[in-house]
Amino acid sequence: MLGTVYESFHETSFLNPDPKFVGFPPHQRVLADRTVHTVLPNSIVATLGVVLLQNILGFLTALLLNQQLPMQGVLRAIVLLPFILPGVVAAILWRFMYDPQLGLVNSLLLQVGLIDHSIAWLADSRMAMASVIVAAVWKGFPFSMLIYLAALQNVDQSQIEAATLDGAGPVRRLFDVTLPAIRDVVVVNIVLTLILTLNYGDIIWALPKRGPQSVTHYYPTEILETRLRPRPLGVALGPRGGGPPPRGACGMKPPRPPRLILMLLQLLLAAAVLLPFFWMFSVSLKPATEPFAIPARLWPSSPTIDNYVTAFRPEFRTYFFNSLVVSLSTVIITVTLGLLAAYSFTRAQLAAMSALVGLVVLAQMFPHSAIIIPIYKMMRSAGLLNTYWSRIFWDIVVPLSRPGLIATSVYVLIVTWQEFLFALSFTSTKDMRTLPVGLNDFIGQYGIRYGELMASSVMVSLPVMAIFFFLQRYFVAGITAGAVKG
Repeated sequence: MLGTVYESFHETSFLNPDPKFVGFPPHQRVLADRTVHTVLPNSIVATLGVVLLQNILGFLTALLLNQQLPMQGVLRAIVLLPFILPGVVAAILWRFMYDPQLGLVNSLLLQVGLIDHSIAWLADSRMAMASVIVAAVWKGFPFSMLIYLAALQNVDQSQIEAATLDGAGPVRRLFDVTLPAIRDVVVVNIVLTLILTLNYGDIIWALPKRGPQSVTHYYPTEILETRLRPRPLGVALGPRGGGPPPRGACGMKPPRPPRLILMLLQLLLAAAVLLPFFWMFSVSLKPATEPFAIPARLWPSSPTIDNYVTAFRPEFRTYFFNSLVVSLSTVIITVTLGLLAAYSFTRAQLAAMSALVGLVVLAQMFPHSAIIIPIYKMMRSAGLLNTYWSRIFWDIVVPLSRPGLIATSVYVLIVTWQEFLFALSFTSTKDMRTLPVGLNDFIGQYGIRYGELMASSVMVSLPVMAIFFFLQRYFVAGITAGAVKG
């Protein structure tokens, strides 16, 4: 971050690559740029919308999953699926679902009578921002849910039972007991959601980018556009589980909603999460012309794997190999260094240790788009651009403070497999690009060949989803064990 501040007061050019101190003119040019007057309000609306809705939906989902009902583990794994889905894949999926003629959203809404004509969700300036927010919330709310679920499982049940004896209903118990007990977790979750939202450039970049009249153009996409066009670097820095809860001493459990209602709500939740995945898989099996059928068909008339055969072209195999190398290397190095660093932090008796740990955690709090330029220049100076090491270096730095060995490995794998911003910035040749960047390129090359695009999306998602399903119990245990401490 200090590098970002330094660079904002300096400028470089191709003729004079050495940084030259220029003071405040870069800041003045940014403030005078008309783009800022679009990016700033859009960033505020998008960030507030995602943070608010993601936390509300995550909390309500956590309340639902905190009930003692069958198949809770399966439902939890289903709800977490959007979180592990690469952002570019999520964007491609929602982009097709939002298609005014071919998309599933309009088709379903028309069939149930909620709308009487097709809506161009991403082309309508009144709907584009709301549509992007919905896609981002769907992608991000599972992580908020996981943190809230860990907090709810650690609420003192004796206080809830005491409130029940005093005649408090569910709403009063929620506001008088539960929310005050998890207040610190709520604050942390809001901060985490804020940081994640500022890193959602891949979703908007692969959706409408600027959108109609630039209504969805916000800070991360401006940074990406600035990175991809030549201009003085000084200007580029401104925006142009645990087990069941213990019983308390009061001996009276609060009444629960009817079991049937809770199970129906869980089924609706699972359907809402799985419907986009089902649509992606369905389209990937459709013959070449069937994705263009009006109205959209939920299942292909003659399923085929031709799209997978076609999509598995040499360049896709190159992207897959690059992602595999970067992800596995990052996991091995990160877990090794993180384990050694964690041992040092917990065993060393130094007065400044708390401050040092605080600095490590603080380093994770800055959005990627705020520090991309200094990191890019470091990679360029070290000759690491268009190499595996540039990606591996950054992906090691980010997650060193994550709790739990297996949780760390799974988390690092998920983050690295779907990382977009740095992969796009540090690689300019196709032979070094990873799957998210390569898949984003397919949008322009094969934008109307939806079958191949969905087949590619399925193949990008399957490896990390399979690993997550095998290890999700350890991942959840590790994340939730660290989420409510302190």
